[in-house]
Amino acid sequence: MTAQPPKLRRWLWISFLKAAIVPLLFVEIGFLVVFLISNAIVHDVNVSAMKATSEAFLENVSRLEAKQVETTLAAIARNTQLLANRTAQALDTPLKPDPAEVARYGMSKDGALYTRYDNGTTASFYSGVQPVGPVQMDKVWRLSAIDPLMMELNNIDPLVISVYVNTNDSYNRIYPYIDALKQYSPKMNIPKFNFYYVADEKNNPKREPVWTEAYVDPAGQGWMISSVAPVWLKGRLEAVVGQDVTLAQLISRMLNLKLPWGSYAILVDNQGHIIAMPPAAEKALAIEELTDHTYDTAIHDNTTKPGEYNLAAHAQTKKLADALLSRRQGQVVIPLNGGSVASFHEIGGPKWKLVVVAEQGKIFAEANRMQSRLTMIGWIMALVLVLFYMIFFAFLYLRAKAMGDGLARPIDQFARMFGRIGAGDYDQTAPRAQIAELDALGLNIAATGRRVGDAYKQLAAHQRVTEKALDDLRKRSHEELRFVRMISHEVRTPLAVIDSGAQILERKAPDVQPSEIVRRMQRFRNGVARIAGLVDKLEQSSDSATLPDDAKGHANAAQLVTELAREMIPSTRLQLAETTTPTAICDAASLQLALRSVLDNALRYSKADGMIRIDVTAQNQCVNVCVEDDGAGLAPGEAAMVGERFFRGSNAANTQGAGLGLYIAGKCLEAVGGSLVFRSGPTGSSVMLTLPACRCKPSEISEPANAAVPA
Repeated sequence: MTAQPPKLRRWLWISFLKAAIVPLLFVEIGFLVVFLISNAIVHDVNVSAMKATSEAFLENVSRLEAKQVETTLAAIARNTQLLANRTAQALDTPLKPDPAEVARYGMSKDGALYTRYDNGTTASFYSGVQPVGPVQMDKVWRLSAIDPLMMELNNIDPLVISVYVNTNDSYNRIYPYIDALKQYSPKMNIPKFNFYYVADEKNNPKREPVWTEAYVDPAGQGWMISSVAPVWLKGRLEAVVGQDVTLAQLISRMLNLKLPWGSYAILVDNQGHIIAMPPAAEKALAIEELTDHTYDTAIHDNTTKPGEYNLAAHAQTKKLADALLSRRQGQVVIPLNGGSVASFHEIGGPKWKLVVVAEQGKIFAEANRMQSRLTMIGWIMALVLVLFYMIFFAFLYLRAKAMGDGLARPIDQFARMFGRIGAGDYDQTAPRAQIAELDALGLNIAATGRRVGDAYKQLAAHQRVTEKALDDLRKRSHEELRFVRMISHEVRTPLAVIDSGAQILERKAPDVQPSEIVRRMQRFRNGVARIAGLVDKLEQSSDSATLPDDAKGHANAAQLVTELAREMIPSTRLQLAETTTPTAICDAASLQLALRSVLDNALRYSKADGMIRIDVTAQNQCVNVCVEDDGAGLAPGEAAMVGERFFRGSNAANTQGAGLGLYIAGKCLEAVGGSLVFRSGPTGSSVMLTLPACRCKPSEISEPANAAVPA
């Protein structure tokens, strides 16, 4: 007996279950599973990427900040050594005291010598642990000679809170002034304190500046560290000089660091003791930083930080302490606050470590939040899927009896609509199926196609904007690099003048005459003026399109060239042509900057005794400055490359330079409508600088900005 085919309603229901509903359900469940697995994979990838990025960032921050602290401490240590040298000279040089200085001193009932009032200089205190006699008083008068230096050292560095000298017989001279009799303990034995004995022969055989561990300052400044240096005279340790830096100032410096993820920096000495830490580290380690101290009584002996301030004393930082003692730099993961990354780098000189700590939970917080949101979305999708299929099954059951032969046609049309949308034809018209649900489905498909098309257009537009932004960023980065190189080249020369002059003054300070010092100081000011001029020029160049001509500095070109040439070129090598025609220009700064580069090149690449000829002329509303030398010239074919960035001729192999001088000169002149032309031959080279002349009254022409006393 042949089985009867099922009715359409049942057939549709069974067909939907077999061919559509069940597979679709598996697809949706599979999609949901893939979504959740993808979410986990993306989270792991994000965590790995953020871990690598954070580790690289923390390592870079610790290295740069350690270098910055190293530079700061090294500068303080150099000044400490300078104070030690001057103290040795003062102790070895007799000095008749000023009556006003003598009048400041008095003796306490305990036999201590002290200053009774402040005259704007130092305070003194002889503790009386040894009797104060004529020999001791002579030492006091001799050391009064270094008061100006102590005041200057305290004022030039904002980190330095006080400067002092301590002698082997317990004499203290300190700036700024304190009430020494009230602050210090009578019969105080200064050599027993760490700010003295760390610099003695046993602890400092190299006799160089060293740093103390953190201690309470007997002079009333609270917790601090000191840079100290020994003063040796005739084979004997006579004194120890020092400069104090309070922990509060170091912590303030660390708080100014703008670090992501709530990370913070800790300064640790070479034994693992915490020197300075911000409040975030105090909270993590459950200890309070020591910055202030209550001086209920005078300080009689060393007061250093207790053992709890050593990282090795905490289980959470024991691993970090071991790494700090065994390596100069590195990274470790420690169990602090549920897991933290600590990156450290050694500070040269005192061999301290700068440690940057970041909690892993904060580093990965964004990735974890995203994973939580996506997981929640996945569960919502699952719930929506269940609800949808419950409703959908009921709907199919109720509507199956109403569906007939016309069902296949609209379904086929819908499939073709999807195909056209997938092929890129997003604007579709929904067919009429005479069934409300199918009509609604067709309208939704058409609307979805249009939305997909709009989204595709927006995505393409965003991609174009992104590509343009990246291209602009690359160009800006390239221009910034060019700017840094140009400024570095221009600033290096005056800095070299300042540095060489400072070295001469340092080596020959006792023998230098006041007139020589004045002359050297003028050279320093010239160098600073040159750098300031460069900065002014850079500011002017950014606004040159909107500034009127009279705001750019009128000047007599001939006078400016004459003074600049006499400043830079020895008179025995300089030949200046007389100028009778007016040579007024509207932009003195551009000519000055360009001419310095040209004259510097002429001095570098011409003979040591060769002549440098300069001629200033006016022609066709332009001012021309011609500089000629009798150097060897350039090889054939190289002249055309002069003025390009970083180009140096084959004859410049043994001459210092970066190939930016004439490039800078040319750019300065081009910025104001001028030009630079270079010619070279076997008997020498010539450079023609051309600037537009300006029409102005003689009273409007200013003196050259670079006028200076020749070196």
